[in-house]
Amino acid sequence: MWNLGREITIAIHRGSATFSFKTDGDGTGIAEALMTIKQLLKEHGESLNALGTIEVIKREELGPKKLPEKYPQISFDQLNVPKEVLVTLQAKIRKVPYVDLVLLLLYFAPRSLSYDDIISLSKEIKKPVSYNWLNTEFHRRKYSGLVRSEELGGSQKRIYSLNEPGRRRAEVFLNEFKKS
Repeated sequence: MWNLGREITIAIHRGSATFSFKTDGDGTGIAEALMTIKQLLKEHGESLNALGTIEVIKREELGPKKLPEKYPQISFDQLNVPKEVLVTLQAKIRKVPYVDLVLLLLYFAPRSLSYDDIISLSKEIKKPVSYNWLNTEFHRRKYSGLVRSEELGGSQKRIYSLNEPGRRRAEVFLNEFKKS
């Protein structure tokens, strides 16, 4: 192991809340930190959930979630898009930049989305995002930090969800979009 006195910060994301702690190359204190996070969620999860900041964890373990190897396709009907937002979005879809459309899809999605999900959902609302754009432009530095990606069950495919800056950008866009 490469201890050499290096300090490592570990961040645990649950909903839009982030719990972070420091450890070393040997993993000192990780078990205690995870138990503390688990206890915080157990004691204060409902309060935090009422504020809309996290989802209450129902699992026994706080370990990494195992993602299924086959990820079922999602349809636009499964998104939690309010009716008034959907009507406005459909009416003004040509004015919506691709990046904001992707962030909105992730914002309203009940789970993380794959490239295939994003492409299919964007086609459903008549503004298809190309795989090329998702694979190049979307990963440019100007968009870094908006979304996080996770490997999908050991395959080459990845799934995407919003980070806090992406969630805030989606909310700002939604507010401005509703006003226009």
